[in-house]
Amino acid sequence: MPRELEEQQSLEASRHLGFVHMTSVSIVELFMDVNQWLATFSNIVSRATLLGVISTGVEGSYDGALQVLRAEFYLPTALVPARESYFARYCKKLDPMTWGVVDVSLEDLFFHSFVKFRRRPSGCLIQQTFKGSNVTWVEHAAVNGTVIHSIYRHLVVSGFAFGAQRWVASLIRHCQWLGTLRAPGTSASQLNGK
Repeated sequence: MPRELEEQQSLEASRHLGFVHMTSVSIVELFMDVNQWLATFSNIVSRATLLGVISTGVEGSYDGALQVLRAEFYLPTALVPARESYFARYCKKLDPMTWGVVDVSLEDLFFHSFVKFRRRPSGCLIQQTFKGSNVTWVEHAAVNGTVIHSIYRHLVVSGFAFGAQRWVASLIRHCQWLGTLRAPGTSASQLNGK
C-alpha cells in the first residue's frame, strides 16, 4: 500500500445541536420524502433510493412511519471512497412538540463481513420552538478497512467529513435557502447573485 494511503478501522461518533428556522413537521417531511432528503443533503448524499415502505405511519402524519432506503455518502474527492449503506428509517412523534427520526443499518442482517461501512443507529431529535426547531443530531458509524489518502484522514477520523456537524450545517443552509425562495419580493436575479 502506498505510504500516503492509510487503512482505517474505527468507530466514528458525533453529536451536534443546531437551530433551524423551520417547523418540526416540515423537517420531518424533508426526511421522509427521499427526493427532498437527497436535495437537502446533496453535498453529503450522492444517491438515494427508497426501497420500500413498511409503514406509512398514523394517517395524516409520519408518526410511526418505517422505510427502507439505500444511500451513498461521499466527500467531493476521489481520495475518500464513497460509503454505501442500506438502512431502515423510523419516524416517531414523541410528544406534541418533539419528533425523532432514526436510521438503523441493515448490513449486519443481510451482508455480514462483506461490508466495510455500517451506519449504526443515527438520526435526530427535532424539538419545535416558537421561532423554529432545535435539532440534535447523532451520527454513528463503523468503518472497516477503508483506504483513505493521508491528506483526508484527519478530516474523516475527526468526524468532520461525515459527522453530525456537517449534517446539521447542511440542514440549516438548505432551510435558509428555502426561506429566501419564499421571501416576498425575491426575484430570480437576486437568487442568482446578480
